[in-house]
Amino acid sequence: MQMKLKRKLKIAENLYFLLIALLGLGAAFITDGVGMGQKWHAAIVSTGVAFGTAIWLLRPRWKRRQFWLAVAICFGIHVVITWLIFSRLFAGFQHLGILVWAPTGFIEAVYLLGILPILERRLISSRSHFAGR
Repeated sequence: MQMKLKRKLKIAENLYFLLIALLGLGAAFITDGVGMGQKWHAAIVSTGVAFGTAIWLLRPRWKRRQFWLAVAICFGIHVVITWLIFSRLFAGFQHLGILVWAPTGFIEAVYLLGILPILERRLISSRSHFAGR
């Protein structure tokens, strides 16, 4: 029984990482297709590392809508900040090494692991607060 559970988890883990990789690859093809510089590949990898890690490690929360709303809010903020950094701060760069930018993905993953549960709790409490009125 324990072996079956471990095998299912391993398959789910592999499928999850395959999905993240395919989403990243698709985003890279889109940025290349519209003529954006290679530097955006670093942003894509960093995003995949940060959100992929945080979402995977918070698997028990996947069944809650508030968790996914919290992820969407953080992702929206992340996209705006990343866009500003890469389009303004790195405006003169066409290339930015993935390994140069990747550590920010790990730092952001740690931040997300802390902020997502807090934001989710606030969304749950605000929902229950409004439901009581």
